[in-house]
Amino acid sequence: MRITYQNGKLFINLRKDEAENVYHNIGKPSEIDIGNIVVLHEDIANIVKERLKENDQWWDKIPHGPSMGD
Repeated sequence: MRITYQNGKLFINLRKDEAENVYHNIGKPSEIDIGNIVVLHEDIANIVKERLKENDQWWDKIPHGPSMGD
């Protein structure tokens, strides 16, 4: 299982067995292997960094006066 971010959208990538588990439990929680915590944490951290970078780029396009710290 991986979580990715592309063009302002979140995507989840599942192995076949993970997708089948989700499919068979539609509308109910599906168990995720606890071993995925580190990888999912890294995925989310990377997504947050990317979003912050995008927000900074947006912020840089706004004119700022001297009283706002340029």
